[in-house]
Amino acid sequence: MVFSFLDGVPLHTEVKVAAIELEAHFVRWLRAVGVEEGATLRILRRGLFGGPLHVRSSTGSELAIHRSLAKAIKVHAADAAPAESPSVRKSGTELVGDGESLSKSA
Repeated sequence: MVFSFLDGVPLHTEVKVAAIELEAHFVRWLRAVGVEEGATLRILRRGLFGGPLHVRSSTGSELAIHRSLAKAIKVHAADAAPAESPSVRKSGTELVGDGESLSKSA
């Protein structure tokens, strides 16, 4: 799985947050507005001259994230297959885990 940082994601691309490498108070604020590990984000606009990123979270909220914060939010493609773990196993064409069936990415 290839990781990059949120500030380098092309417009209108959906990504999943893998990690947030910031001080605790920034992490708390981001979580409060729906940006946390596992959340899906879409880049809607980029501010001119290095301005903020306008993003939409998987909860539907839209917010502006300063570029310095975006440079510390590690992301990967939203359609990337999840890594297998003991709680997730392959079963035919579906991934099954914790009693739920998840569609397998092609």
